[in-house]
Amino acid sequence: MIIELGKLLNEVKTQTVTTEKGDKLVLNNRISIYQGKDRSTFVDITAWGGLAEHIERHFKQYDEIYIEGVLKNKTITVDDKTFQGYFILVNNVRVVFGKNENRPEKEA
Repeated sequence: MIIELGKLLNEVKTQTVTTEKGDKLVLNNRISIYQGKDRSTFVDITAWGGLAEHIERHFKQYDEIYIEGVLKNKTITVDDKTFQGYFILVNNVRVVFGKNENRPEKEA
């Protein structure tokens, strides 16, 4: 299990893809994980189905997001050369509020 806190770097938008099991919603994005002054790590993330919809509905570009998931390998081909990469297959997310962001009102 991988747990990370990062900022969504791209527009948060789902796509419909055709799989062996029919059409499915998928959300692909990249997060920036703070590693210290002037240092960040960038990791691709993927979410499917209802979770992809949830992220699209509740997050926007540059929002901080807490994700839980599994690290997966992927093959990338560039100019007939094959490379191994990785991404996080997201299983759960949480909204994170910074000190300068609007927080929902507490119920009395």
